[in-house]
Amino acid sequence: MKSKKIKPLSDFEWTLCWMAIRYAMGRRTIASAMLPSTIIREYYHSFSELQKKKISRDLLDYLSDREHFGDKNIDDTHWKRFLGILNTDGHYKVDLIDGSEITVFKVDDVIYSLDKSIDSPFHNWYIPAENVKRGEK
Repeated sequence: MKSKKIKPLSDFEWTLCWMAIRYAMGRRTIASAMLPSTIIREYYHSFSELQKKKISRDLLDYLSDREHFGDKNIDDTHWKRFLGILNTDGHYKVDLIDGSEITVFKVDDVIYSLDKSIDSPFHNWYIPAENVKRGEK
């Protein structure tokens, strides 16, 4: 299987993406709730580490003044998972009861598979706590 070469975002693409994120966080619409998953699907592999850190910082700054993103029952989990994917400080490895080791992140005491969340961001790839053998933060 041939690996696909990932092209970095142009300065213009980065600016548009970053501004869309900053505009949409905290809005209470279906479009803003779905934006984080769309951004992960379309742009995650094109972001530089610095760009991921900038977005993470903006998301953390937004949350520092508020309890949640937009509507707590609709928007919040989508945006917090977005932050969890981008914020490498919160990634850690766990051993699962099936013998595998995976990288995960946690949002509101729910553990998510990092790789699956990146590869298929519209799905809720949580790991039941009883499936974690060792390594939980």
